[in-house]
Amino acid sequence: MLSDSLGHADPVDDIEPDSPQENHYREAGRKCLTFLFGVLQFLHDAKTDRERGLRLTAVSIALQHPAIGGASASALAEKHGVTRAAISKHVVSFERGHSLPPAFSQKSTEARQSYRETRNSQLHDSNN
Repeated sequence: MLSDSLGHADPVDDIEPDSPQENHYREAGRKCLTFLFGVLQFLHDAKTDRERGLRLTAVSIALQHPAIGGASASALAEKHGVTRAAISKHVVSFERGHSLPPAFSQKSTEARQSYRETRNSQLHDSNN
């Protein structure tokens, strides 16, 4: 229950009093706001406007937003003047930071791990 400095109850409490029991809608709203805050933080952490645009594209890919219009990662990378790997790096960073599964266009976590292990093994063998 909210009150002002004189102890008067907030009129909002008459309309929608604080419930000691959480409800699913309120919890879903909190999760949504937390996620939205994370998206905005990811975008604001960009050091340049160019990187911010790249990060916005990464978020769009990760969330499979229609704004990307079905464009391939290579086409989107070309649009931003970066490599496909740079796009992928931002997508993976966003997905990991928000506990999201890989986007449809991304390799699975298991595939990434397998590629990483193979690459590390090849590097190790070439150094010996």
